Amino acid sequence: MNKNLVSYVRLAVVRLLLAATVFAQESAAPPAKSCLWKVQSQSNTVYLLGSIHFLKQENYPLPAKMEMAFAEAQTLVLEINPDSLLLPSMQQFILTQGVFQGGKTLESSLAKETYALAQKRAAELGMNLLMLQSFEPWLVGLTLTAAKLQQLGLEPQYGLDRHFFEKAKAAHKPVTSLETVASQISRFDEMSLKNQEAFLKETLEEWEVIEKDLHELVAAWASGEVDSLSVKLFESLKSYPEVYASLITERNRNWLPQIERFLAEDKTYLVVVGAGHMVGAEGLIRALQGKGYSVAQL
Repeated sequence: MNKNLVSYVRLAVVRLLLAATVFAQESAAPPAKSCLWKVQSQSNTVYLLGSIHFLKQENYPLPAKMEMAFAEAQTLVLEINPDSLLLPSMQQFILTQGVFQGGKTLESSLAKETYALAQKRAAELGMNLLMLQSFEPWLVGLTLTAAKLQQLGLEPQYGLDRHFFEKAKAAHKPVTSLETVASQISRFDEMSLKNQEAFLKETLEEWEVIEKDLHELVAAWASGEVDSLSVKLFESLKSYPEVYASLITERNRNWLPQIERFLAEDKTYLVVVGAGHMVGAEGLIRALQGKGYSVAQL
């Protein structure tokens, strides 16, 4: 495996943190609402923050309410531990899981239309898709998307997850995670080849939409307009119900009992996960409301 290919994998790894990518911008006045919720049980408080995993340095400082939630929290909870993504052993694990065996190639596994789209997107990034011929479709999708986000000037080191993770380490605040990198990778790798192609195709088709509707997406996230945000994030993905179920619905169901355990304790938590997991009929907010917890959007 050459060094260029490994560097593309490292870019792809950060994409594993995303349920959906949204972008933030500064505004003249803080909005009345945001993608931050305060969930309360009889004994405890848990803050839920819809995360943006790629940002620009200029997007800081964050709204004061987000920093206040972090200050109040005694434990930070993320989807995964960000540092685990950078371990050489994890890079090797991803390659092991995401590379074809038995001589199969990306081109031979995709419909001509999908492969042509992947070629086009790679060329837009200055990449030759031949370098990724040994990658399974899910890993190609992650690799190209991570490179695209960086082409747009968005960097994972400025994402909310990394921001609060670094603050927690500096403050010696406990950090825990809802799942492991291996479990996230398995969700992609265990998809059928048909669903992997659907994921790749949907991901690459969405590039134009993201760039075109960037300002509307920004406004929906910044003002906490959850219904609008849900439509913008998932309208196209729901055309692939099995992919949506694996990446969104099933993970939310796995996370809900963990959040309920936090609510049963007597210390405050801040849970930071992709904004896509918060919104919609299958989102964490709706699920917690259905369980009878007090949920307030801040």
